[in-house]
This record gives sequence, structure tokens and C-alpha cells, in this order.
Amino acid sequence: ADILQRYANEDCRFTVISQDNKGQGFARNVGMRVSRGRYIQFIDSDDELANGALGALVNRMEIDDLQILFFDGKVIVDSSLSDSAISNRSNPYERKRCYGSGVSGSEMLVKMSRDNVYRVSPCMAIFDRRYLTEQGVAFPEYMIYEDNVFMAKALIPASRVGHVNEPYYLRRLRGGSTTTSSVSAFHVQSYFRVYLELLAYSRQCTMPLDAAQALAKEMRAIATTLKRYYLSLSKVQREIASALPPAEKEILMALVGSDLSSPSKGKKTNDEIARIHASNSWRIGRAITSFPRWVKRSMKKANGK
Repeated sequence: ADILQRYANEDCRFTVISQDNKGQGFARNVGMRVSRGRYIQFIDSDDELANGALGALVNRMEIDDLQILFFDGKVIVDSSLSDSAISNRSNPYERKRCYGSGVSGSEMLVKMSRDNVYRVSPCMAIFDRRYLTEQGVAFPEYMIYEDNVFMAKALIPASRVGHVNEPYYLRRLRGGSTTTSSVSAFHVQSYFRVYLELLAYSRQCTMPLDAAQALAKEMRAIATTLKRYYLSLSKVQREIASALPPAEKEILMALVGSDLSSPSKGKKTNDEIARIHASNSWRIGRAITSFPRWVKRSMKKANGK
């Protein structure tokens, strides 16, 4: 705080806000509300931006008249991490090519999702502040993994989005961060809330079919991670994680208790199942009918069937 205040005393463009720790989403929302600049760019306290990054990004935003501009990053490993933790991690913030400029948010989502390089970190994008304000985009508060919801709501309605294939963001991996910390009941509840919020958003937002498929793909990945996290918890932690309103608890139990893989029924049958599962129609159908299927399974459980 003292370092920040020193900068503020020397440069009127700095504003320092002091408050109790209420989580990352809460802090970012406060920052957006008090911001008066044309653009917003987030950065975590232990990360860095490459020299000249902001100037280059603002220049591209203005030239291409963009609402959102994505960029890439690279990992800086903190000495507090063990060698095993380092060796098991690649650089998920690097994309192999540029995904263009001046395209719609839905198109950008589809392109990046197809190449498995869609990243939800808002730190790897710069935003037009007026656009975020007009869309009413904000972070969910009092949870983690809130970036998933924020980025979807910011990106999908956008009409002009770009990407530069430059590693401007320097992401520091350190022990004890959200990225490297061990899983707890809070992680599971947060991921579950993210899934529910994305499900609600997918129903209320009009988007192209391929964008809906891409969003459903992200939701499936979240559901898979949610199940893995839940099954890794101790019995006590599972009870804490499932301490939810009755309807939400039923949904969580159906989600983490479902078998996401199909049993083997011979090569020919397995090949046919794989072909069906790879089709867009199957993916869309699974996304659309996910909630009714949960309800049906829950009713069977309640009736003892």
C-alpha cells in the first residue's frame, strides 16, 4: 500500500483504494466502478507486463476500433515451487498463431475454442471501458474462478474483437496461488457456481449456434474438473462442498455422480459411439437437455428407483 501511495503522490493518474480483502472479483468490480480512463486492463499483484505492452495494445485498440483485444503471455516460475510442479506445467498462455482483428466476439470464441486456446483470464486482454459499462459486465463476487463468467459475458456480445500474438503478459507461478493451491470445498462450490451462472447465461443470451457449441464445450470442461475436484476431497470436505440449498445439492450430486464415459461394448459399437459423440448435433443436444436430465435422475433417486 505504501508503494502504491508513493506512486499516487507523484502521478495524479493513480488512485489507491484500500479495503478489506473480499476476494478478487469484488476488488476488480470496485476498480471498474471508479475507473475513468478509456481502457481497462487487469493485472494480478504478482504478475508483470512486458515493457511497452500497454502502448502497443492501446495503439492497436484505437487503430482497429476494438472493444476487446486479446494477447498472449508467458510463465515465470517462482522459486517457491518444487521441480515436479514446474515440470508438469507447460505454457498455457501462448498461442501458436494470430486470430485476427475486427471480428465478432462469438467468432473469436469459436476460433480459439476449436484450437483449444480460449483463455478466460481477463489479464490477457484489454477492454474498452465504455463497452463493459454499457453491457453491465461484472465479476461474480465471493468466489474463485470468476474469470470464466466475466469473460463469457464480455466476449460473446462484442462486435469488434482482436488478438495479437505477442507474449505481453508475464504470469508468475508461485506456491499458494489459486492456480497452484490444493483443492478444497470452496474450490468445488466456486466451480459449481460458475457452471450454474454460465448455464443461466447460455439460456438468456442469443448467440450463433457455433458460439453456443463453443460455450457448451467450456461448460463440459468445467463440469469434468468439478467432478475431479469433488472426488479428490475427503468425506468431511465433500459434506461442506454439498452444503447447498436442496435443489442445487441435487444438481451437484447428479453432476459429480454421473459417469462421463461410456462402457465398452466392442470395437464396432465403440467406433459408432465415438462418431456420434463427435457430432455437433450430439453436443448441442447434450448441452440443451443437461438440466432436464438432471431433474429426471433426481426424481428417480427421490422415488428410490
